[in-house]
Amino acid sequence: MERIQITHPIPPLYDENSELLILGSFPSVKSREAAFFYGHPHNRFWRVLAALHGETVPQTITEKKDMLARHHIALWDVIASCSIVGSSDSSIRDVIANDLRPILLGSRVKRIYVNGGTAARLYHKYIEPEIGIPAVCLPSTSPANAACTVEKLTAAWRRITVPFGRTVSVVIDRPLGSCHPEHPDLVYPVNYGYIPGILASDGEEQDAYLLGVDTPVEHFTGVVRAAVHRLDDAEDKWIVTPEGCSFTEAEIRGMLHFQERFFRSELWL
Repeated sequence: MERIQITHPIPPLYDENSELLILGSFPSVKSREAAFFYGHPHNRFWRVLAALHGETVPQTITEKKDMLARHHIALWDVIASCSIVGSSDSSIRDVIANDLRPILLGSRVKRIYVNGGTAARLYHKYIEPEIGIPAVCLPSTSPANAACTVEKLTAAWRRITVPFGRTVSVVIDRPLGSCHPEHPDLVYPVNYGYIPGILASDGEEQDAYLLGVDTPVEHFTGVVRAAVHRLDDAEDKWIVTPEGCSFTEAEIRGMLHFQERFFRSELWL
């Protein structure tokens, strides 16, 4: 297969309500033929996105666009033009990056995710110095990443469902100073509860730690700042703080050690 110079043939997909942006590297041959993102039938992107949001896997371009719009997701790629052999990321040369400023100015996007290591490397080299927004790298949904199952991909990609920066109301059912209902030796040094109306991956309402409030409370309205992603449990725990209050990763881990020491976890910030 010969090397060709090609300009990205698919326009960015976003609207004024988009809150997060997912970037790939460059469209595959199948995507270029379909004139839409992730067109290879073995790419797991649409399966993972549907699983994350409890939806049927979309089949048509219209169905895919509708699902993205429902969940305020913008979609594009890092590369505006390059030379490439077929669909091979490793063959990419002569890169010119896309300008993301129209998306950032025309939407509510504050967080950027990249699909796979090639997109992450190119984003860090060409785009991050221009716009100053770091991107979170998620494992590639490409069929080339065969070692990563759909289940593993879905668990890792759950990060995009955390509404970082959004205001939520937390009902506190285990206030600061109370004991765990099944383990009375475990005393809560922080307020802990759930967010009504938001279902977590275990089918129950989303659990949340409330940090930055040093007295027991029954309910609180604050901002989602982070999440604990448990590697050996089905549910993530959101971290809510008062407006204007923030903590370092070390501070958060210290405050949550009382309970999270029993689990293997990652902290999503």
